[in-house]
Amino acid sequence: MAYWSRYVIVVIMIVFCTACNGNKEFNMSQLEDQLKKLPDYERTLHYELKEEGILSFNLMRDGFITISYLEQIKDKWRVLDGVGVLDPREYSYLITANTKMPFRMTAITTHDPEVEHIRIRGEEAKLIQRDDIRLWISFIDENIHAADIKAYNIANQVIELQPQ
Repeated sequence: MAYWSRYVIVVIMIVFCTACNGNKEFNMSQLEDQLKKLPDYERTLHYELKEEGILSFNLMRDGFITISYLEQIKDKWRVLDGVGVLDPREYSYLITANTKMPFRMTAITTHDPEVEHIRIRGEEAKLIQRDDIRLWISFIDENIHAADIKAYNIANQVIELQPQ
């Protein structure tokens, strides 16, 4: 394929992706301004673009992780739902259902160094690691229960995790 035709395809893809986004602009400073209004907010560990909004995983001053779902309403980001709280210093999990989010999510933390990966109903959860915090997330559109969460060591053996 000629160089110029690759360039045209890239330009078309950029224009198409911009048009798909509509008039919504992901203004990160405006987003951070909304999150800073949360009591005891320290910093954001991770963002996930989901549906029409952003899922934000926030470290609080007390060491806990809060999860917030934000959507852009009338050109301003608003926290629609405070989804829950996790403790990264121990095994904790959060399974969402019946929230204002248009999707379901499972989030897991553990400080157990033996845990290599986590699967939920056989599906690999995404690992987010910041500093000494390890957080796994999964988006499965089914009812999830604690028994569906399985932690594995490096030898791919199941590790029993219990909340402390």
